[in-house]
Amino acid sequence: MLPLAFQHDSFDPHPGPSFQIHMTLLRAESRGRVALVSANPVQLPSVVFNYLQDPRDIMVLREAIRLTREIVAQPAFQGRDVQADDAIDAWLRDHVATAYHPAGTCRMGNDAASVVDPDLKVRGVDGLRIADASIMPLEVSANLNASTIMIGEKAADLILGRALAPQSAPFWTNPNWKTAQRWNAIYALNKKTDPLDRFFMLQYEWQGR
Repeated sequence: MLPLAFQHDSFDPHPGPSFQIHMTLLRAESRGRVALVSANPVQLPSVVFNYLQDPRDIMVLREAIRLTREIVAQPAFQGRDVQADDAIDAWLRDHVATAYHPAGTCRMGNDAASVVDPDLKVRGVDGLRIADASIMPLEVSANLNASTIMIGEKAADLILGRALAPQSAPFWTNPNWKTAQRWNAIYALNKKTDPLDRFFMLQYEWQGR
């Protein structure tokens, strides 16, 4: 929640007293594409995001609106007259915006359909690796910055032939981890949170101390 509101599709503050709640679709089902348009390496590729192509994305965002209304069920909340599913869906298609975190266009994997192998080498191309967010098989439920840095560092280790320390190597653990981490409450509410999500939650908490 922000203590101010921006007007739609801009960073211009909304006039008068206001607040704003951002709903982010972290696990989008819609799939876009990136395609080359020529053999010219300086020509920009064709990028199609296909936002809201999958009806499940609309359903999740629709429920997010209903939950937000339940939280801020005040007479001043704008748009309370829009209640029907079709009306909410129309509002979403008119107002949804990108969070600038595309990923997964060069998926890493062991199968033939993956673009890069587990060593980040592009299949069918000699001497080329990819080390950015495009290799993610699934997008993490967090800002891509930290995980993309990790991918770059892992790529450097692969190129230099460096391996991780043995699993038995000692590591530091917060003695108050059972009570000092807010992610425990989140995990208790959402049993489907995956280990990578929990890792980033822990990193966020640790960095904030």
